[in-house]
Amino acid sequence: MKDKKGIVIFDIEASCEDRNINPRYNMETIEIGAVKVYRDSIVDTFESFICPEYVDDLTPYCIELTGITFDDLKDAPNFAEAILEFYKFIYGCEMYSCGDFDRKHLTKELEEKGYSYEHELARNAINANHKDLKKYYNKITGKKKKGMVGMARELGIELTGTHHRALSDAQNLTKVFLKLEEIRENELKKTFTDKAMDKLIYNLNKNHNNFEIEKDGKDYKVNYKLTNQTHKLGFLEFMDLWSNSIIIDIETRGLKYVSPQVVKILNRYTIL
Repeated sequence: MKDKKGIVIFDIEASCEDRNINPRYNMETIEIGAVKVYRDSIVDTFESFICPEYVDDLTPYCIELTGITFDDLKDAPNFAEAILEFYKFIYGCEMYSCGDFDRKHLTKELEEKGYSYEHELARNAINANHKDLKKYYNKITGKKKKGMVGMARELGIELTGTHHRALSDAQNLTKVFLKLEEIRENELKKTFTDKAMDKLIYNLNKNHNNFEIEKDGKDYKVNYKLTNQTHKLGFLEFMDLWSNSIIIDIETRGLKYVSPQVVKILNRYTIL
């Protein structure tokens, strides 16, 4: 998790047509919904309709699927305006969506409709920081990739709101994400008990000279000696931030303060 910024789970709805009628229909984003999470709490949401530019009405197929009508969109901002507001919301955050369609669609549309340097920044941010929630589900649970409904069912999550509405879907995907965070925290804590964490902190401090780590209640304080800055991290933030250093210590530097089995656990349950 990026320091103090959080993670955004988002979903889009696009104008669409039945592929049996028009398989080459040029879809446009008509709604973006997103939820921002910091640690295990929802801290903000984003929602915007977007007025399409290629059509002056939605197809019956799209209206039936999403419940959105052109009247809902006609006074909404255009794509170039809405995406800049979305960029402000996602700035500095990692991002998750259900699969890779949303990322590909937004960046393709930015190539078509983005008119400024800020739009280029938005495209780069989405590409660089995006993660596939389906793949994340597969990594943490070991089960095959599923869509939102399948993931929620397997995790015992009740879906709420209206399916195929961007904010409702983003909120349900956030439930999935938070459940996966709970699972990986529980799995990591089976290995990294309080005693094991004390040993881990001792060895990190011993083998690295540019920082000092200390326990601070349920959190961990990292004091960076070169910049004289201190960051406070929760358990998952700490493990995500330092797992790569731990793995390098063991696999590259030949240090022995955790076992190969522990390295396997880090590879599975931390974000590298």
